[in-house]
Amino acid sequence: MKRQPGKRPEEPRESSKERDYHIYRLGAAKRLLYGSLYAGLDLLVSYLFFSSLTVFLLFLPGVWLFWKYQAKALQHRREDEMREAFMTGMQFVSTALGAGYAIENAFREGCLALERLNGTGHVMSREFRWICRQMELNQPVEKVMMDLGARSGVEEIRSFAEIFLAARKTGADLTVIVRNTAESIRQKNETRREIDTLLAGRKMEQRLMSAIPLLILLYIRTASPSFLAPLYHNLPGAAVMTVCLAVYAAAVLWAGKIMDIRI
Repeated sequence: MKRQPGKRPEEPRESSKERDYHIYRLGAAKRLLYGSLYAGLDLLVSYLFFSSLTVFLLFLPGVWLFWKYQAKALQHRREDEMREAFMTGMQFVSTALGAGYAIENAFREGCLALERLNGTGHVMSREFRWICRQMELNQPVEKVMMDLGARSGVEEIRSFAEIFLAARKTGADLTVIVRNTAESIRQKNETRREIDTLLAGRKMEQRLMSAIPLLILLYIRTASPSFLAPLYHNLPGAAVMTVCLAVYAAAVLWAGKIMDIRI
């Protein structure tokens, strides 16, 4: 005799279309935080390379690019969290299927287990609640999964949804399909974590090396202000410092690209 599934998940307030994860939108608090960080960096660079308040003001519109860069980094972090939580949730679903639950009840059990593990506010907990709610409205689970795969922007979730849809259409063994697919996602996540671990030290070294030129300039400006004085407030000096800043910025961006390895 099958055990009854747990309490029905609550309906999320927002619709699925409002939860498109392809683009990360910075909230007001994060915009203020990163805007302040950019203003501080802008002030430091303007002081060290040009010693000019005018240059500081000219560089201020670049905060939009800084926001865009930070949003991309946060989006990648969210994708990693969604991928990890989705794999965990599907392992719960696979366990429930192996215990004899129907697919709809297995998702409900997976939702409850995921909420206990990650909390109700986690992005994937909300998505699993949405899946359960749509099933209560007689929506086919494979259709809801395809919707999640399309909105998530995560390749593994989209691939799983496509495999799940094909399995439902052909009448394949869902227990085996879900278990094998969840295991495949888990192995890929472990490979990704191993790469991140190996690169963690190199990334720290890259950040330190990127900061050294600024620290050297700051030391010279503090210890021997007259040493760099001929490079400020004149056209030839400004041209030299502009070239130096461009080379420095290109080196930092290039190093960041080299370290940004995603699979």
